[in-house]
Amino acid sequence: MRALFTCARAYQRFIISGSLICLLAFVAIGQKPPRSPSDTVREFYKAMREKKFREAFDMSIYKPAIDNLKTQEFEDLRPDFEKMAAAIPLTVNITGEQISGDAATVFVKVKEGDAWVQESILGSVFTGRFRWLDRAASKIEPVIVGRAFVNAESTLLLDDRDPFAHGIG
Repeated sequence: MRALFTCARAYQRFIISGSLICLLAFVAIGQKPPRSPSDTVREFYKAMREKKFREAFDMSIYKPAIDNLKTQEFEDLRPDFEKMAAAIPLTVNITGEQISGDAATVFVKVKEGDAWVQESILGSVFTGRFRWLDRAASKIEPVIVGRAFVNAESTLLLDDRDPFAHGIG
């Protein structure tokens, strides 16, 4: 009786495993593999340069804002999109990426003195540069120019008994 029970369980596991493999295969066939953050940046810049703005923003955090725009509203923003596209350098030297949870950072190499302009979809502009203070010690002087506004103030309550009250490390 025990051998029959073991055989039935093995058969049940085989059927469940086979079903899961088939289900995963059907799902995998219908989906593209996920892009890396670096690939997404490259494709976003390419679409922007080609003036395929809707495709570009579909890859970005701005997708929900763009999806709800009517055709005329989108066209009204086209001059702003073209201005953003014109500011994208022809070559972007991606040196790495970092992924943490659902956030990703892509690192690019910028030459000393070159300006890196960061403009939001709302038109906020920040320009960054750097100069080396000591290359051997990897010390730089960053310069960031732009305008920001204080939108809130808050009070942090720290408990001295909390070992992480002031961060980790």
